[in-house]
Amino acid sequence: MYGLPPSTDLSALRGLLLTQVCVGQHEVNLNFEGECRIMVTSTFVMHSGGRETSDRSEILTEFIASLGKAIQSVEWNVAGTVRLRFAGRAATIDILDDEPNYESYEIQFKDRPLIVV
Repeated sequence: MYGLPPSTDLSALRGLLLTQVCVGQHEVNLNFEGECRIMVTSTFVMHSGGRETSDRSEILTEFIASLGKAIQSVEWNVAGTVRLRFAGRAATIDILDDEPNYESYEIQFKDRPLIVV
């Protein structure tokens, strides 16, 4: 649980097209156009229709439904939570910084430093 520095700016994620979802036993990789990726080893929480879930299969279904869609909005806070919403999708998905002993996620932009939380 490292959190994000107040100077963090993830606005470059807006408009990026989700091109690939790779699922492993302990991680999920979201690959975007423009050589950007988010590797998550922590918890996701999905908000949709007034309901909240952390069920992995439901969230992966939402990611697969979002393939070929751009990130419409991205929000983040110093506690380390990143919230994504894809164009044309009602759900928002939170990536949590909830791993006290390990990195929770990495965000890699082509020309920017790696962000590890």
